[in-house]
Amino acid sequence: MNKPGGLGRGLRALIPEPQVTETSSSSITTVKVSSVIQSRFQPRLAYDSHKLQELAESIRESGVIYPILVREKLQSGVLEPRYELIAGERRLRAVKLLGHQEIPAIVKRVDDAEAAKIALIENLQRQELTAIEEALAYQRLQQEFEMTQEQVARAVGKDRATVTNTLRLLQLPKPIQDAVGHGELGMAHARALLGLPTERLQQKLAAMIRDRGLSVRRVEELVRQWTVGSPRRASHKDPNLAAAEEQLRQRLGTKVTIHLGRRRGWIRIDCFSVDDLNRILGLLKARG
Repeated sequence: MNKPGGLGRGLRALIPEPQVTETSSSSITTVKVSSVIQSRFQPRLAYDSHKLQELAESIRESGVIYPILVREKLQSGVLEPRYELIAGERRLRAVKLLGHQEIPAIVKRVDDAEAAKIALIENLQRQELTAIEEALAYQRLQQEFEMTQEQVARAVGKDRATVTNTLRLLQLPKPIQDAVGHGELGMAHARALLGLPTERLQQKLAAMIRDRGLSVRRVEELVRQWTVGSPRRASHKDPNLAAAEEQLRQRLGTKVTIHLGRRRGWIRIDCFSVDDLNRILGLLKARG
């Protein structure tokens, strides 16, 4: 497998511009809309119907300016070629709304791994994904292609802290993740909720944010107030242990706690679902 770090060159290194002439690896053509199969690597979970209609009207007036990106899918017993969509989901949906039968496309020869990486990265760079959709896309890049957070950050053109903080949103309870995904809670509000010690408190404060329209600053104040006197005691942890916890947290994308007693110690690694557990196990196995 090629090293994913090379993706840091951006989309131009992966997707040719429309004016590029045909090469051995990609070509521009027109394909039937009915021949395009949806991508299983699409990170977007929902579409704004109003914005999709606006795009359709733009295409009605000016046509499809940028072709979609597909790869040919060979199917036995099928006479006409079939294509799997890699990038351009919104353009394809808009063309379908207009009832067009054909759409311009760039046909690129790539394997499954490369198709998945292009699809995820193209969406992250070009579309306004929700914070949860971004986090899930980052997680898939880590899980399916064994990319580190540093490699993910380089691939999507963001700093590592942004990727780390976005991934941390997946530590929140599912109802809060859904609220972020639906736009009921902003990313800054959600990040503040991570400072609370229990899911009960997180959900209680999330409800207050929705009901009262609390500002991020007010939420941060409440988090500080609610954590004073909580079961979590003030930390006087050895700086070396604290540094080790932070290193593991960044590597595994989740909270890690290390305790060393006089005779024995333990390491606690937080996970929040079976999928999250498998992700962590995969990282541990891959890194040794």
